[in-house]
Amino acid sequence: MTLRIASLIFLLTNILSYPLAAQSKEKEKAPSSSLHKHEQAAPAQSVASWHKADPKRVCMVTDMEFPRDQMPIKVKDRTYYGCCENCKERLGTDEVVRKAVDPISGKSVDKAKASIAAGPDGSVVYFENDANLEKFIASKK
Repeated sequence: MTLRIASLIFLLTNILSYPLAAQSKEKEKAPSSSLHKHEQAAPAQSVASWHKADPKRVCMVTDMEFPRDQMPIKVKDRTYYGCCENCKERLGTDEVVRKAVDPISGKSVDKAKASIAAGPDGSVVYFENDANLEKFIASKK
């Protein structure tokens, strides 16, 4: 009889703890509140094609367009934009993050001075001038 009671207690404990275990696993899969804003970001808009982006709405570290203006970060005489404190720090200290390559000319461009195109998924590409940006957009149609 003692063995039956012990088996019943074991069985009930496992059955009752199952929903708690399932909830715990779902929490592990859910995004953590400690993630940066850019890691939870959705594309700025549902645009079906490439378009010229407003630099103020681009995180120049993650190279993503956002629906709202980003934090302005002054470095020397230029203004870059970032979505969080981590991006602010990187833009201020890492010169490589502040540069991009124009896919039309192949030249290095400073992100603060670049023309910027954004795609339907929110990703951005930097150009040395509007003419190259327009050529790029035309090639995507």
